[in-house]
Amino acid sequence: MVAAAGRLAIRALQTRRPERFLWIDEASVACEVGTEVSSPGEQRVHNLWIPPSTGWSTLDPAAQQLLADVLVLAVLGERGYRPKDLFRLLELCCPESCRLPSCLSRDRTRLDPVRAVERASQPGSNCTDECGMRMCPYPAKVENLRVEFSEVFCLHQHDLLRAWQPRSWLFLRFRREAPWQRKVPVAGMRRFWDQMGDRARDVNPEDMDASGH
Repeated sequence: MVAAAGRLAIRALQTRRPERFLWIDEASVACEVGTEVSSPGEQRVHNLWIPPSTGWSTLDPAAQQLLADVLVLAVLGERGYRPKDLFRLLELCCPESCRLPSCLSRDRTRLDPVRAVERASQPGSNCTDECGMRMCPYPAKVENLRVEFSEVFCLHQHDLLRAWQPRSWLFLRFRREAPWQRKVPVAGMRRFWDQMGDRARDVNPEDMDASGH
C-alpha cells in the first residue's frame, strides 16, 4: 500500500493534477462523492493545491481502491479511535514486517461486515489461526468508527472489479486488482463490497440467509 501511494504521488507530479491521485483526509474524501475536476488546460478558479470539491469519484481508479482498503485497514485497527488499537495497528503493519491481515490480502469472508451490524464482536474472534493479527470481523456499526462507507461508494468499488472497464484503461489501469489484492479471488472481493453495500442499507442478516445470499 505504501508503494502504491508512492506511485500515485509520482503521477500527481507528472500530471500536475494532485486531486486525481492524492487526498488530504481519507475519511473526508470517502464521504464526499465530489464533482468532476477541470481538464489540465483549463484555468482553476481557486489557488488551492487540492480543491474543496474533491471527493472519491474524482480520484483515479487505482487511488479509489487504495483509499478504500486503507480505510478498511484503519477501521480494523483503530476500533473507534482507541489509542491502544492504533498503536497496535502500527506495530503489526510496520514496514519491517511488510504484513497485511489475511482478511485483506487473502480471504475477505472473515471480515463479515453485515453480521457486524447485529452484534459487537471482539477483534480476533473471526480470524484464522495462521493470521495472528486479531482484527476480524469488521467492527459493528454501533462502535464509533472513523467512517461508514456509503452504498454508492461500495457499489463503485464493486464495479472497479469488473472485467470490462474501458474508463480504467484510459487511466492506464489494466488489472482489476491492486497489487496487495492479487491473492484474493476477485469474486471474493466483489462479494465483500456487496456485503458492505448491504451494511450501508442496514440489511438484516437473517433476511440475507433466507434469500440464499
